[in-house]
Amino acid sequence: MANVLKSFLITNEDLSDDTSPSVARKFLNEAKSTILTLQRVVKQRMTIETHNWASSAHQELHKIEADDSLAKHKALELEFERLLKAVVSQDVMNIVQKESVVDTLDLQTELERTKELFENYI
Repeated sequence: MANVLKSFLITNEDLSDDTSPSVARKFLNEAKSTILTLQRVVKQRMTIETHNWASSAHQELHKIEADDSLAKHKALELEFERLLKAVVSQDVMNIVQKESVVDTLDLQTELERTKELFENYI
């Protein structure tokens, strides 16, 4: 490994007090301004990305909740229908077993009335 040492000769005219610090200050101010602009752009992009992600997650959550609610509603509908059929079946059995029903015409009338009630519930 070789050490390289190089000297620079700068005249006093090149380093006059009224230009060198002002040039350096101007350069530093421009660099600072550029860094601040980049920070703002990065922050805006992160905010937009976060907002997009949150919005997407929010929509997905609502979809899941809606799907879950629909599934629960459908399950309740099926359970209600099953229970209603069981009640109607029990009503039909009661009509058939009733001692007061003497002829077939009365039985038919009772069954039709029960059927209409069932259809009105559905």
